[in-house]
Amino acid sequence: MEENDHQARLFIAPTKTAIITTLSNLIIQSCHRALQRSNIFTIALSGGSLPTFLQGLPDAFSRTNIDPQWDKWHVLLADER
Repeated sequence: MEENDHQARLFIAPTKTAIITTLSNLIIQSCHRALQRSNIFTIALSGGSLPTFLQGLPDAFSRTNIDPQWDKWHVLLADER
């Protein structure tokens, strides 16, 4: 059976720093998988603290030696108010 990438998952981090690392790792893994499969990565982002947590994402990609291929990203912005 193939893993369903669209299934909701809950991750709990003990600190804000851990959130940044966990979130970056999840995005990098998902991006890498999506680009290998379909040559497009789609992600939906909400506001709040999320932009602050993602500010280190380019550096995280560099550390893993994975090219994010930003031109293949489809970014959807959500406002849950």
